[in-house]
Amino acid sequence: MSERLVSGIIAGLLILVPLTCGASSGASLPDPTRPSSVSTQESSVSPARRFQLDSILVGDQRRRAVINGISLAKGGQLGDATLVRIGMDRVLIEIGGQQYTLELDSAPSVRR
Repeated sequence: MSERLVSGIIAGLLILVPLTCGASSGASLPDPTRPSSVSTQESSVSPARRFQLDSILVGDQRRRAVINGISLAKGGQLGDATLVRIGMDRVLIEIGGQQYTLELDSAPSVRR
C-alpha cells in the first residue's frame, strides 16, 4: 500500500472514532433552539394543573363545584385534592397541604 493510502485511512479513522464514541455514550445534547426558561417552568408546574373547574352550582341550600366532570360539595375529594371552599367564580382546593385556586374560564351565568 502506498504511503498516501495509509495516511488517508488513518485520517479517516481519526475522524470516525470520536464520532462513534460520542454517539454511543448515551448522553443527550441540549437543544440549542429551546429557551432556557422552559426547563425551569416544567419543573415548577402546579399539581393543580391536573384539575379543570367546569362549573359552579349555587343554590339556597347547597353549593357544588364540577371539577373534571365530577360534582363535588365542600370537603369532597377528587384524587389527592380536597375541595376547601366554593366561591361564585372560583374554588379553593388542597393538595398535599398546599392550597390552590381554580377559576372558571368564563364569567358565570346566573339562572334562577
